[in-house]
Amino acid sequence: MSMKNNVVATFHRPHPAKEAKPYQIKDARLFLTQIGIIYE
Repeated sequence: MSMKNNVVATFHRPHPAKEAKPYQIKDARLFLTQIGIIYE
């Protein structure tokens, strides 16, 4: 679980493959945007 600026996100490590699924990338990008790391 990650929390920053009162925004909480939960990420699970992919298994057995190490590649992230498209929806996991989308969720990670959304979290990073919400906390101000990624600017769109």
